[in-house]
Amino acid sequence: MAVYTRQIAQANKAIGEKGGPAVLRQVTNSGTEWAPTQTETDTDIKALRTEEDDRDANGTLTGRVVEQFLIGTDSGVVPGKGDKIAFGVTVADSPADTAFSVVDFVKALSLNGEDILYTIKVIK
Repeated sequence: MAVYTRQIAQANKAIGEKGGPAVLRQVTNSGTEWAPTQTETDTDIKALRTEEDDRDANGTLTGRVVEQFLIGTDSGVVPGKGDKIAFGVTVADSPADTAFSVVDFVKALSLNGEDILYTIKVIK
């Protein structure tokens, strides 16, 4: 049994209760460099979304918006930079023209090597 089982369960429960549905799209590259193949895998996740204005190093507003998502570990996927996310939809009910945003930043909250949750940011 993991040392932080209770904390992981608590994070997943809070995100599940307060968050909403989202789809995480991960792209896997295979094949040769002359004939590459990309495979997209969509996974249903629960995410807690917040939004804030982006600022530069001097604190000046840039006019862009930063979306931040907290994702639990119960979905079984580890998000990565370059993945895509669509909030408010599931794999089953997302139309073909669903707008996905590219993940710019990923950080895992890990205690003793065990991931408890992930923070991802999308800059729009």
